[in-house]
Amino acid sequence: KGELNVVDAIDPWSEDWREVGAQGVTTVYVQPSNESALGGYGAVLSVGPQPSAEEIVLKENAGVQAAIGITGKTSRDRFSQFEKLETEIKKVKDELEKEKKAEEERKKKAAEEAKKKAEEEAKKKAEEEAKKKTETGQSEKTENRSRGTRGERNRGDRPGTGRGGPDRRRPAPKTDDKPTDETVKDGDKKDDEKKKPKKPDPTKELWKKVLAHEIPLHVEAHHSDTIRQVLALAKEFDIRVVLDGVSKANSCSTDIVESNRPTVVGPLWREASTPAYRKDADFEWLTRLAESGNSWSIATFSSHPRGSRMLRFQAAQAVAMGIPKKQVLQAITINAARMLGVADQIGSIEPGKNADIVAFAGDPLDPSTRTRMVICGGQIIHETKVVAQATESVELSSPELPESLPSEYAIRTNQLLQDGQFEPATIVVRDGKIARIATGKNSDTKDIKTFDIGDSPVTPGLVVAHSHLKQNPELENDAESDVSHLLAVDCADPSSEAAEKMLAGGFTDVGFAPLSTNTSAGVVGHLKLAHEDFVQRADIANKFVLANSARNDSRFPTSLTGQMQLLGGLFDGQVDETQLYVTSAVRSSMEQIKKSSVAKVKSGDRKAIFEADSSLELRSALEMIDQQELQGAILTTGEKLHEYADELVASGAGVILHPLEGHEYDAVVDRIVATCSNSVPIAFAGETPEQVRLTAAMLVAAGMPHEQVLRGLTGDGATMTGMNKGGQLSGADDRASFVIWSDSPL
Repeated sequence: KGELNVVDAIDPWSEDWREVGAQGVTTVYVQPSNESALGGYGAVLSVGPQPSAEEIVLKENAGVQAAIGITGKTSRDRFSQFEKLETEIKKVKDELEKEKKAEEERKKKAAEEAKKKAEEEAKKKAEEEAKKKTETGQSEKTENRSRGTRGERNRGDRPGTGRGGPDRRRPAPKTDDKPTDETVKDGDKKDDEKKKPKKPDPTKELWKKVLAHEIPLHVEAHHSDTIRQVLALAKEFDIRVVLDGVSKANSCSTDIVESNRPTVVGPLWREASTPAYRKDADFEWLTRLAESGNSWSIATFSSHPRGSRMLRFQAAQAVAMGIPKKQVLQAITINAARMLGVADQIGSIEPGKNADIVAFAGDPLDPSTRTRMVICGGQIIHETKVVAQATESVELSSPELPESLPSEYAIRTNQLLQDGQFEPATIVVRDGKIARIATGKNSDTKDIKTFDIGDSPVTPGLVVAHSHLKQNPELENDAESDVSHLLAVDCADPSSEAAEKMLAGGFTDVGFAPLSTNTSAGVVGHLKLAHEDFVQRADIANKFVLANSARNDSRFPTSLTGQMQLLGGLFDGQVDETQLYVTSAVRSSMEQIKKSSVAKVKSGDRKAIFEADSSLELRSALEMIDQQELQGAILTTGEKLHEYADELVASGAGVILHPLEGHEYDAVVDRIVATCSNSVPIAFAGETPEQVRLTAAMLVAAGMPHEQVLRGLTGDGATMTGMNKGGQLSGADDRASFVIWSDSPL
């Protein structure tokens, strides 16, 4: 509690530094985990190669980390955590005020005592001088008197007579001057107590620095009620506060803007597993914050060592929200440097500052753009030989289209995506269907209402080849390992939030798939989002799972060998008798449907999707595809694909990639790119549009051709899974389904 300092955990030789730097991030602010209300000190660190931890630190004790509402589930929990934080600050402030008052009293008392002592010394000195004068006079008189009476005095000085007789005073009682053991012990004890220094209180020392304005307090708060409380806290105690996270601040955005407190937002795009305290995040108010002129920046808020490498993806999301590129670039450079108190060293390219410079092959806010060279502290820490793209700074603009389109119209664009390539074209739409597509800049649209959208790209609706659309509970069915008869689309909900978000992200076609808990997992269907026929086709592919997720100790199969045995039997027309308690008629019907389902895959009427990740799983899947002469794809994380690159090409199968999270080592992504580029069709899986587009952008940034990735998001993704006319714009009678973008889909 308040004792942690991230500097103590620095490993200067970690590979993570290089991978973060390779993405163009040269400086990071790291602070303790948000799992406790008060974590400790954060520090600004340079990612450049240094021989020691000390040389990595750009600024130690750059902030104090606090968090409210991270572990609590209710507003009462958040308020309790806030009260605790407030109580601690107040307690330290009161103690400091007491100490200050006591110090003032001590100084006052010391001054009074010094004054009194000076007065006493002056008085004593005066008395001594007066006494000295008196004694000098008396001594002269005594000497005169002594000369005349010496004889008489000698006579009276006989022992035992007169005034000079024996001394009649009682002798003083004998005393032992040696102190007792008890006295010695008590004295030593008191002396030891005085000499022994008090144990420092790290929490108190931390709050002292915060209250003295030496260090800002970074408070992670996401809910509006907590944010208001933190702003009031900053005002009450007059401390420097930086707001972190603020993902649910719509209702208190005015308070944030008017407070003029530094604000760090993020993460801006939805992660695969969003924690409860960030669910339903909404950054609609961020545009207003950017326009206000307040100090704000963007952060990844990742607990992973390589999480900072995703900063440009977060920045790209801010651009997608409509924030001008200039403001976004400032948010991840000079704004962040000022907020951390290191703007005199980094954040801009100026004489006297550290030589932290990045050369990009294109727009730095396009996450698919590769970094050509990264210089940190004057040293080259990353360099890639890549051809630079011609870039032009184009601010986001929304094409001016009416809310209601006429029955006949044309869309003219300089960038229409066809087979992975962008080219000028005009799309003529009549009665909701594509009448024709004319390539070139000067197509004839006489007498047709034409909307010229300039450089705004136009693509077919994007395709996600494998998704559950977050309907896992509805799809769950692990009673048996063979559920070949089940159709995933029976659980599809066209009004689900996940479906609406997928459509808003540019995806119109979805391969709606069963879960991965069964070896023969069921049938994948084709959903056309925002179409009156939501289910385009219920049975485009069968899914077979050779991954560990389908192995269950309580049922057969429990191993990969058993999984291959089960699938081998299915492809030979053998169906194990169900263990479910059903009537004989239902039992017979289920067996017949299962046989028919697998037979359609074997005949080529349906695609086969094999989920496999480990080396042995991939080899088994490729052997099954080869032996049974199946058409389809491998659903995989891609970590071991490179071990079977030749076999993969020979099989003719495509690859459906599970979402990359940005935490993978560069080597993993590089191997995927090297294995698939220009030789293996790819497609994408995911539950949100951000997941899919992030994965696509990461592949391009790692060197995969744009054309191949764009085909994977459109035509290849549809073909691989059996979606008819998905991901393409073709001739007459096709429904006019396309997406207009303000910038690249990547």
